[in-house]
Amino acid sequence: MFKTAVRTSTSSCTLLIALGLAWGQTIPALQAQAIDLNRGKQAHWKFDETTGLTATDSTASANHGTLVDFADEKSHWVQGRVGGALAFNGANYVEVPDHASIGGDLINGFSVAAWFRSNVPLAASGAGRVSRMFEKGDGYFFLQDPGTGGMNFLVKKNNGNTTASIGVPLEANTWYHITGTFDGTVIRVYLNGEPKGTANVAGPLDDDKLALRIGSDDAGRFFDGAMDDVQIWNRPLSVQEIEQLAGKVVAGPPVITQQPESKTVFAGATVEFSIKAEGAQPLAFQWRKDGANLSGQTTNHLVLSDVSLASAGQYTVSVQNAQGSVTSQPAVLTVTPVDLNVGKLAQWKFDETTGQTAADASGNNRPGQLTDFAGATAQWVSGQVKQALRFDGTSSRVIVANSESLTLGPDATFAFWINPATYGTEQSAGTYTFNEGRILRKGTHFDVFVVDNPGSVRQTLIASGVNAPQTSLELGKWQHFAVVFKGGLVQFYKNGFPLDEPKPGQLGAANTDPIVLGNFDADIATPRFFNGAMDEVAIWQRPLSDVEIMEIAGKDVAGPPKIDVQPQPSKKLEGATVTFSTFATGKRPVTYQWFRNAEAIPGATARQLTLASVAPAQAGQYTVKVKNELGEVTSQPAELTVESLGAITSGLVAYWNFDETQGTVLRDRSGNAHDGALQNFTAVSGIKGQVGGAFDLDGVDDFIIVPHHDQLNLADQGTISVWLNPRTYSVVGGYGRIVRKSVNYDFTVYEANRALRLFGVNKTPYDAPAGSLELDVWQHFAMTIRSGNIQFYKNGKPIGQSLAGRLDTGNKDPLIIGNFQADLNINRIYNGLMDDLGIWARALSPGDIEGIYQNGLAGKPLTAGFEQLVIKRTELPGAGKLEVVFSSPYSNRQYAVQWKPALTATAWSDVSNVQFTAAGPALTKASFNRPAESVAFYRIVALAPPSP
Repeated sequence: MFKTAVRTSTSSCTLLIALGLAWGQTIPALQAQAIDLNRGKQAHWKFDETTGLTATDSTASANHGTLVDFADEKSHWVQGRVGGALAFNGANYVEVPDHASIGGDLINGFSVAAWFRSNVPLAASGAGRVSRMFEKGDGYFFLQDPGTGGMNFLVKKNNGNTTASIGVPLEANTWYHITGTFDGTVIRVYLNGEPKGTANVAGPLDDDKLALRIGSDDAGRFFDGAMDDVQIWNRPLSVQEIEQLAGKVVAGPPVITQQPESKTVFAGATVEFSIKAEGAQPLAFQWRKDGANLSGQTTNHLVLSDVSLASAGQYTVSVQNAQGSVTSQPAVLTVTPVDLNVGKLAQWKFDETTGQTAADASGNNRPGQLTDFAGATAQWVSGQVKQALRFDGTSSRVIVANSESLTLGPDATFAFWINPATYGTEQSAGTYTFNEGRILRKGTHFDVFVVDNPGSVRQTLIASGVNAPQTSLELGKWQHFAVVFKGGLVQFYKNGFPLDEPKPGQLGAANTDPIVLGNFDADIATPRFFNGAMDEVAIWQRPLSDVEIMEIAGKDVAGPPKIDVQPQPSKKLEGATVTFSTFATGKRPVTYQWFRNAEAIPGATARQLTLASVAPAQAGQYTVKVKNELGEVTSQPAELTVESLGAITSGLVAYWNFDETQGTVLRDRSGNAHDGALQNFTAVSGIKGQVGGAFDLDGVDDFIIVPHHDQLNLADQGTISVWLNPRTYSVVGGYGRIVRKSVNYDFTVYEANRALRLFGVNKTPYDAPAGSLELDVWQHFAMTIRSGNIQFYKNGKPIGQSLAGRLDTGNKDPLIIGNFQADLNINRIYNGLMDDLGIWARALSPGDIEGIYQNGLAGKPLTAGFEQLVIKRTELPGAGKLEVVFSSPYSNRQYAVQWKPALTATAWSDVSNVQFTAAGPALTKASFNRPAESVAFYRIVALAPPSP
């Protein structure tokens, strides 16, 4: 009897029971929690030695460090913050060999802490910020330069930097305590026990298995000062533990050491109240407004978003521990009502028709002086709203003198109409050129500009280091943009409506620089000229609301609803995610209700409707009804078509098999006619590939251009599959491009890692495991993206962990095979053989990719059906004998026969003395003796290939 074996999996479930306690109750359990700072400690360099060139790790891990380039054996051991310390002279360091306890064991959560005293001031910003205190080889760092502050905490994920900044300068000859923690999703940095910056990053972090350096990085930059008590844990420390490390924890009842401060803000702002308190731990907090408890507000920080007039009042916080309680002084919140003129610092309408001065329409008397414009009238042109100012892109700019009141706080809005003729002044990046054109800038306080940079972001805006979605900016047409800084986030708007989701970002420190419109600075030493027209440029010292931004963009905010952007039809593969969205004008508030085939969808009451993992049954016509107090309107129907998955070719948008033997065209074999034009070479015969023929890209100037088609843009799901046989990892610039659709996806050989890399949203790098790409051998690679997760495959198997990530926006650029772009101005040429390249608009399953690989080993194309190991027939040739004939797709495996007496038995046992012989084309016969049991169950197993 033969049965199909079914593998079942179970998942575990944890029941978490939480006990709540109402504020004001007696809390006998609120006692000082025992703090064990030895729990999870991986390394501790006390620096209490008095002689020698070894820094001893006092933990059982024995991560002892060697002192490098110290002048003698004694003078560097000095008095520290806790016992002794180690003095660094700005040119020496301690090196600790790599070990899992300080590397690989920490990639999903850890803490690192140290006392330090710099011999020189550590500035928060500006030139010369190169102090490097600590680096665990390309993994985690304490260093000065990347963030805002005298010392920062940085980690690496997929070779990209994520920094949590302390945000303040540090004095010379002063002891500070710094702690960095990572809990698997967020990094945090603390200075002297107080929380400072945070940043989001998902584990696992990078572990390049390099040495740890204390007192320097591995790029020749050092720390000048003393360090003490450097420690590493394999877990994120609690706030109480960090406070104790920094010497802040005291005994006794709570004492408020810093009271909350009263604030006056504009309606719509984000407000934060905070206190500092000490006392026996743990401390419990409860915020109140006008004497009433605020639900859930039980930390030492209170954040109020989108404050209204009703938010005004007195805010206090009570602090309690087992030994007593104390209530803060009241902090008064005053909320100023707003209209579009409230909080407006400056507005240049550019409605003049002659002259060299741009009037400030805000009433604050901040005129702009036109500089290096030709003549008195030619620059005043017709605008979006009356007149506009035309910048020539070569020298013209407007300078607004500095005044103290031009300083912005953490919340601000910039808004303008622009009609760019180009993306600004062309600049050289060494191996390629890019364009930037400033809209308005006040030194590093704020900086808004247009950009088209192939090495960074394309055809968009950047505001103080944060970019709008790529390809948001169009040339030769009027478009309205607003940039809102609010609560540590930046939101971009185009033509009155939000672009994407807000991103972390903040303005720079205040300065005395003038505001410059149209260039980087008041002079032309750094030319970044805007080329085109501007209109209605304005700055507010508050965040404008969505309604206000619609109004200044010329949208109706007083009438009945009108749909400005209709939901669009969508054709999706089964299992994909689809999002329908709409933008509507009219008096606020407006409500939304989505319908499918005229039936209301329960709970679908937002501006967007997202359907995850769509099924064919969800196909149909989708509409949305928008209502306000003045009326309602229904959108045009958007048709959703869902294609059922079938063969491997389901969702295949392009397939190039490289079997051409002559000519200058690479044919797309998917049936979608995405043929490519060969550049600088002609297909030749006789080049053997993994599957039929292959192309040999010479690493000099060979590449292929495939004209744009919307099918070639990938979204939340996709797959790229290819056979590669590279001669080198790169020729120029450290990369050898495989296939690239501008910023949408960029799949490349990455020389530094000897692996493949995918560039996704905002050019974020996602890397396959280092060393996974070999030279001069055929190997199969695939990359899938499925709903925010990226997975690499080699030779049919997943490699590395799944990476959280996404692709960038679709675009109208051509698809390039073998190079960066459609010319050699940025030369990132692929050097080697390439075969059987396929792109799907869906994420293939691991079984699909294994099938493509196995078919390739057998010389079959990726479109061929893949038949798993199948038992074809059984034979009883004699007493006690059994023969099983099976087919297998695997060309590189050995096999085993296994059995068990009942399906309920837990384990399969190997059958001994099995003989495997050929039984016809692609067929194998397994012959063996049957066991004595009257009933038995058998299976054929393809054994895993031996490790390389």
